[in-house]
Amino acid sequence: MGPTVALRGWTSDFKKAYRQVPAKPSEYQFLGIACWQPVLLQVVISVLTAMPFGARRAPANRGRVVLYVLQIAWHHLKILIIDYVDDCNCIEPEFSAESARSAWLRLCAA
Repeated sequence: MGPTVALRGWTSDFKKAYRQVPAKPSEYQFLGIACWQPVLLQVVISVLTAMPFGARRAPANRGRVVLYVLQIAWHHLKILIIDYVDDCNCIEPEFSAESARSAWLRLCAA
């Protein structure tokens, strides 16, 4: 059996972040909210630029943001992150794991 490399991993959770995701530009026409305007005494429609709380498309739109972040991590930092909805996992060689985790956290903060 050949030499072995010690591994170290971590998880990240984008819990509830999808509620803050910008809407896809091609979907703006479908994102509106109706509310009563008491001064005008009529219903007004507001166009939304982000997914409203509880929107059915919010998790799917969040998924594309997660994919972009994972692509940046791979192409620019050479960190392979595996995702499932809003949970991410990474396993790195132990000697580089702390550096990779730090880079991942900075990327997510950006």
